Amino acid sequence: MVARHAGEETALLELGAGFGYNLFSLSIDPRWSKLRGLDIAPNGIEAGRQIAGHFGLGDRISFGRIDLTDPADPAFQELKGATILTYFCIEQIPHAVEAVVNHILKARPARVINIEPAVDMLDLSDPRDIASRIYIRSMDYQTRLWTLLDELDRAGRIRVSARERMNFAPTLHNDGLLYAWTPLGDSD
Repeated sequence: MVARHAGEETALLELGAGFGYNLFSLSIDPRWSKLRGLDIAPNGIEAGRQIAGHFGLGDRISFGRIDLTDPADPAFQELKGATILTYFCIEQIPHAVEAVVNHILKARPARVINIEPAVDMLDLSDPRDIASRIYIRSMDYQTRLWTLLDELDRAGRIRVSARERMNFAPTLHNDGLLYAWTPLGDSD
């Protein structure tokens, strides 16, 4: 799924990577020559580094720190020209969705693939979706990301290339929605 939206890219940078669960899963596919994870949690970063070292993946998988809410964080420089993945990351900072998207835009990545829980594509005639909506709202997850990306698309600041519902979770409340997009024009 990530490869399908990454185009021909062979490197991927995950924001909110934690200890690298997604990156280690992706490393099974030899397509990915470079996988980089950025996170705010020092313990997750260190655990990811140790796991990569233990399994001899340090040449393909690396970790670093970023604070997505701080526009002055020097790690934003790494996003320039990168293909970026967020996977259930922006849900954790519902108070800063607009700021985080703006910081990412200013960093000028080549492409962004967001997979996040949201209520936007739920079918409220489906009991599973009703349960998902109640759960997402009760957890105070973000509920604005997809609306914001659609607004930016209409304004010509980004081009949304995919909107997909991900029906893969084994529980009622963990299905994600995928948006793939590219920045356009001036992001300031």
